[in-house]
Amino acid sequence: MSAEFSLILDVQCALGESPVWWKEAGVLVFVDIVGRRLHRFEPRSGRHEIAAVEEDIGCVAPAQGGGYVAGLRSGIRSSIPMHEQSVQDVGVARFR
Repeated sequence: MSAEFSLILDVQCALGESPVWWKEAGVLVFVDIVGRRLHRFEPRSGRHEIAAVEEDIGCVAPAQGGGYVAGLRSGIRSSIPMHEQSVQDVGVARFR
């Protein structure tokens, strides 16, 4: 069996980490540690949102009630909202 892969999201993270598939929302969230960005990608629509954070961010998880819980350099932050600071439409993901 042969699989062919293609790039569907070229975010060019300085140091990408902590990918989490949020099943209920149908999104992939991940961080760019030294780029200080939180990414949210919805494969169904191709929507990619990016939120800037004020310091290095090492990990992220969906928070109960909305937003995110994140591990930052200074400690755990209980809620980081995802604002549409930067939205990129990359089209619908296609897997072969």
